[in-house]
Amino acid sequence: MKKPDRIIVQKIGKYCQDILRFTNGIDFDEFVSNEEKNYACVFAISQIGEIVNASSDEFKEMYSTKPWREMVAVRNRIVHNYGGVKMGIIWEVIGHNIPDLLAYTEEILDKMETLE
Repeated sequence: MKKPDRIIVQKIGKYCQDILRFTNGIDFDEFVSNEEKNYACVFAISQIGEIVNASSDEFKEMYSTKPWREMVAVRNRIVHNYGGVKMGIIWEVIGHNIPDLLAYTEEILDKMETLE
């Protein structure tokens, strides 16, 4: 794997860690009412989509078990505000997809270390 792909995986992992830290111990109602947490998490999710969009086709093919296209689609919805950002969807992404994505980035980085 190319060095830029390693950096991409590290950045995605960092954004996932940030999102989980920002939302640790809160419920949906608190999340929705806390504008700072909203902005921070929406920004981080959009950045994940941006990073994925910039990653190499080789990377996406090598790790094709993740829905990379969907991550970019969420980013596009946030950035272009197609119909507004739905906090329920953002909360679902945070609860269901971010922990899995973080674990996946850690798995990829572990594999990369063993190949070096």
